[in-house]
Amino acid sequence: MKKYWAVPAVLALFAALRLLTPAATDAAELLPVTVLRVSAAGDAVEVLCDAGDDACTGRGETLDAALDDLCTSAPGTLFLQTAEHILITPGARRVLPQAAVSRKLRPAARVYYLQGGTPNLEQAGEFLRAHGGGARLTDVRAQLLGAEGAPEIATLVCTQGRLALYGG
Repeated sequence: MKKYWAVPAVLALFAALRLLTPAATDAAELLPVTVLRVSAAGDAVEVLCDAGDDACTGRGETLDAALDDLCTSAPGTLFLQTAEHILITPGARRVLPQAAVSRKLRPAARVYYLQGGTPNLEQAGEFLRAHGGGARLTDVRAQLLGAEGAPEIATLVCTQGRLALYGG
């Protein structure tokens, strides 16, 4: 008995694999994030990142909603898991517990309170890479859960375009 049914089965398998294989992504559309700035006014949270030519912005009622909006409004594929530094403005300190438990952010990202003006995010990323320090998101989460000995959150001060790091 000849097995002619094998040819259509193999063709169907190849067709299914073709449908399940994701489309190729242009490398120019990949946008790794280094610095996130989180601010809040009223019930709205705003997130700004340093990826791409223009600064990308996302807004929402919660941090995760703002991060989702940030990803959809970006001109390419945004990688939040590459964020090394998260800057929290004074009005957004209430959002810090949301950042500590968010699965969209890298747990090893360092957290800083931002005071003074608004720095250029690329410049802030270079400055913070050079000076380091401060608490990580995992440390903030441990602190919120009552752990002792967690490092304090450092403060990044921006005055007339100049940056200074205090604490941490």
